[in-house]
Parts: sequence; structure tokens; C-alpha cells
Amino acid sequence: MPEPRPSALRRLVTSFEGALEALNAKSTPEQLERWSVIVHECMSARGRSFHNVEHVFDIAAGGDPAEVLAALYHDTVYYQVDGGLPAKLSTLLADTIEVSEGTVKLAPFDPTADPARALVAAIFGFSPGQVLSPFAGLNEVLSTFLVARTVGPAIPTRTLALVACCIEATIPFRKPAADGRTAADALAARLSEVDGRFGLKLSPADRTLAVQRAVRLANRDVANFAFEDTARFLDNTWKLLPETNQALRSESAYTVREYRGALQKMEGFLSNLDPKVIFAGFQGAPPPAEVEDLTRRAARNLRLGSRYLRAKLLAAHVLEALAEASGGDAPIALFMGDLPDPHGGVRVERLEERLPPDPSPPAADVDEEVWRLLAHGRSTKSGFDIQHSPLAAMLYRAQGDVSTDAMLAAARGGAAPRDLLARVSKPVLGAVVKAVVALAPTRRLKLEALLKG
Repeated sequence: MPEPRPSALRRLVTSFEGALEALNAKSTPEQLERWSVIVHECMSARGRSFHNVEHVFDIAAGGDPAEVLAALYHDTVYYQVDGGLPAKLSTLLADTIEVSEGTVKLAPFDPTADPARALVAAIFGFSPGQVLSPFAGLNEVLSTFLVARTVGPAIPTRTLALVACCIEATIPFRKPAADGRTAADALAARLSEVDGRFGLKLSPADRTLAVQRAVRLANRDVANFAFEDTARFLDNTWKLLPETNQALRSESAYTVREYRGALQKMEGFLSNLDPKVIFAGFQGAPPPAEVEDLTRRAARNLRLGSRYLRAKLLAAHVLEALAEASGGDAPIALFMGDLPDPHGGVRVERLEERLPPDPSPPAADVDEEVWRLLAHGRSTKSGFDIQHSPLAAMLYRAQGDVSTDAMLAAARGGAAPRDLLARVSKPVLGAVVKAVVALAPTRRLKLEALLKG
């Protein structure tokens, strides 16, 4: 019988201890426990479903001591998901920011009195009074301040700088500057300036290795974009949805409109994300051919993932149109049934059980791989949605790519529910309405009138 896996907290303690020993840094058992508890509490917050404790271990795997420390801390602050700074972090970090009417700024400080904060700010290129965006370094710089305020006194200043570089590099999806300089190039330039200013005594080769290490960690942080299996890529996408949409954390209590809105935001993100800004290299590491391969795989996942989300979004729009035409928005469970019992106990009534098999001939422009993802499902379950998507699969098979895109454009343009439903294949619409009526008898009269009209 295999040995049981240690608890997450014990694994965090082991990770801290191993990294610090390799750096010849001294720590007490009490310190190791305190730092591990802080990371564990941050990564176990209610809103975390992807950026959780297991994500820490995934990113730390295979890293050197500085990478491991960076991985332990890199997502400890997730300002927009956690609703600001959690109470425990507020005591450590409240003085580093100023918050006014939803805007977060870097607070002023005395560099002489707080050199660690000055070093971190300089590596990020941030100045006091600067507005910090959740999408451009707010979470990363605060996570690095947390390093400085906790484990920082136990490690040399140059190690803190290396850890800061690693966490700075995890700011994702940055385009090159107008002059062609990448985010890694800019980080290298700032590290050179910081080296002289703080007397880190890093050689040019040390600085190059520092940025290459940072890029290596950052690429692991977004590795899921290059998964060979698109279903696994979509698993992580579905884990992100509750993080960025609080309503979805309440399982089936969210409404049809809230679900549609969450899918719409994610579809917009994936459709507009340039695969060339996901993975990075610096001075030949990783080799350009490896970066190109990662980018190629990411482009494929983005293409299939976007098309998958459009099909799911179309199904959500159809359900929303049926809801609006029959009495207004309501919990999605009214129209689709409760989520299945995760323990396989009580069997619950679900919309997909009422849908007939393919009542309409397939459109000519159906992508078979997208259809299979919809019909057969993602790799793992989520807490707010089922793995496969029978309704979306049926609609996508009947409508195809061109019609799906046209319907989504009409929905974005404010098309009336009846106008949107008029674009759906009549056999499919009839089958969907019949299935919805079986689950939502309170909407029966208006839904049946909709078909007749």
C-alpha cells in the first residue's frame, strides 16, 4: 500500500526548509511554521480554485532554491479575487499601498528606512504614488513585499533580488515595447541598475542567469496553455471562472445571466489573447525552438478553447433568451436542474437527460474536435458545471461556426430574445423548449406559446 501524501502544510514547511538550507540561510521551526501557515491561508481562500496550494507545488517543481521561494509566494496576493488584502496580510502589507475609491497606489516610503521595499519596487520599476493594476503587477509586487516582510530578513539581499525577479516575471501576457524590448529585457536592465544601487555584486553572467531563471519560472506558471490535451487546458480555464466571477462560487444558485456573463468574459479573453505573449525566453534560454513549440501549442489551445467557449456561450444565450421570453432571469438550476451529486449518490434530474439525440442535420462547418470536446467533456469535474455540454453540442452541431458567430454578434448587439431564438434550427429549438418545460413547469405556458408564435 503506498505511503499517504503529507498534508499541504507539511509540504510547504519542507519546501521552505529545503530552499533555505540550500541557500545557507538560518531559520527556526517556529519561523518555518509561521511562513508556511501564511502561504497556506492565502492560497486556501474561498475564491481560489486554480491559484491554490497545489498550484504552488506545480510551479515549484524542478526549481532551484530561489525559484522555490518565488513559487511559494508568487500568488499569495490575489487582490481582485480575495476582495483586497485578507486580514492576516493586512497587518503585514497595509502600509505598502493606498486605496481610494477602488484605486490602489503604491504608498510613499523612505528608501533608507525600508531598503527591502525600495529594492522590490526598483526591480518592478514602480514608484510611490503609481497606480497599481491587477493586470500589470499589483498582485505580484504585493506578493514580493510579503517575501520581504516574512522570509526576507533570513536571506541575503541578493537572494531577495533574485526572488523578486522571478515573481516580477510572472506578470503575464506583456507585449514587447515599441522598440522591440521584451519584458525580460526590461527586467534585465532594471536588475543591472538595482545591482549597482544596492551593491548586490552580481556579475553580468549572474544577471543573465537571474533573468533566465525568472523566465523559466514564469513559463511554468502558464504551462497549461501549452498542454497537448486541449481538454486539460479547458479544465484549468474552468477553474479560473469562479475566481473571476464570484456568483459562480455558489454552485447552482447563480442565474442564467450570471453564467452567460462569466462565459462571455472568458471567451473574450481567450479570443483576444495573442499566443506570442504567453511564453518567453531570454538570451537563448529556453532555446527559441522550444519557445516556438510552446507558442504553437498555445495557439492551438486558444483556437479550440475559444471556439468551445463560443458554443457554450451560444447555449447560455439561448437559455437566457428562453428565460427572458418566459418571465425573466432565474437560477440556472430552474432550467437545467441541480448539479449531479459529486459522490454519485442521489440521481438528479438534468436538462441533458431530456434532450433527444441530434434532432437536426449537422452544419457543414462544424469543427469535429470542438464538437467532441463539447459532447464528451473536459478532463475533470468543476464545482459549478458538468464536464460535458450536451446542449451546447446539440446547438453547435446544428448551427456550425458561421451561424454561431453571427448569433453571438446579434446577441452582443442587443438582439431581442425572440429574434435570437428565431435563428435557432426549429427542430433543435423545439427539443430544447420541450426539455426546459419538463424542468421548469412554471414557464410552460409562455414557452409553449413561444413555439406557436
